[in-house]
Amino acid sequence: MRVSLVSRIAAALVGVLILGGLASCSLFVTPPPPASVAEAATALASTLRQTTGVGEVTVSVGPRDYKDGGSLDNPGAWRISATVTATPSLPDVQAVAAVVENELDRARLIASATATLNLGGDGLPDTTFDFLGGGERVGLTVAQFVDAGIRLRRMTGIHAVHVWFGALQPSVTVTSPRDWLSTIRQLRALDGFGDGLLAAVTLYGQGPEDGGAVDSWMTVDAVSPNDATLAGLTTVITQPGVTSLSYDAFRPADSLDDWRPYLTVETASLSARAAVLSLLTNFDETAAPVAGIPRAAFTVFLMNGGSAPDAHGYLGLALDAAEPADLVPAPQPPPPR
Repeated sequence: MRVSLVSRIAAALVGVLILGGLASCSLFVTPPPPASVAEAATALASTLRQTTGVGEVTVSVGPRDYKDGGSLDNPGAWRISATVTATPSLPDVQAVAAVVENELDRARLIASATATLNLGGDGLPDTTFDFLGGGERVGLTVAQFVDAGIRLRRMTGIHAVHVWFGALQPSVTVTSPRDWLSTIRQLRALDGFGDGLLAAVTLYGQGPEDGGAVDSWMTVDAVSPNDATLAGLTTVITQPGVTSLSYDAFRPADSLDDWRPYLTVETASLSARAAVLSLLTNFDETAAPVAGIPRAAFTVFLMNGGSAPDAHGYLGLALDAAEPADLVPAPQPPPPR
């Protein structure tokens, strides 16, 4: 997930850098975008640069995937992307975010348009707001989007916050997986956590190169994982030779009847793999199954495609156990009023 999110954002920013006005076609790739796209990008850049509280602005224009946009003569085949850096100690983040979204809506009348607002330099964790466009935005306002990011960045012991104005959960980077418990407690104490944009938050533990234990992520909602499950996962992730762990027990509203939580663990050696499999298959001794939540399916694999095959199973059951009959129906939409 971590890689896919970064890749998606990076792909959205591929294009030709617009350092100044867009009047000159020499600034564009060949062929240049249609005039309407160039004009929309120029207007977007100009307005953002004149917005109080904005420091740097970079706008780029590039073709979308051909399968998405069709002929490059079509304005819809192009994407406009903006990166906005707020001035340190920006007093009114919501005002700047509202301008960004309003201007993106204007640009979207012509072509696909996204933006990233970077907030930092004020002594709090660096925070990124991504305006993706589209996605599940029913009932979500820009003010709520910004408020969620501000509340998350005020937590202690975290390094960065990333919030998407779209369908993805916000994320928080913590120092290491050992800090998960403290961060989760802070999350669940936040007013409104468990609803709306904060229905769930994905925590990223920093990898060894960043001073953390392993490269890892975990999606947390108001009830999952419970303390016992978290303790068991912490034991797994702190095993010698574990290089990554991911765990997701947040059930999205559009899930199907066969949904169940999922856990992946990567190890650097056969001995670490064996130790992890022992912990996972005996997991019920640490954390009993939670009523109404299917057992997590897991995969354990060796780093860099080692000699042993991937091991698949269900948390708390022997490796050769059949799939448990514990699935529960998918969430149903509320009845019309």
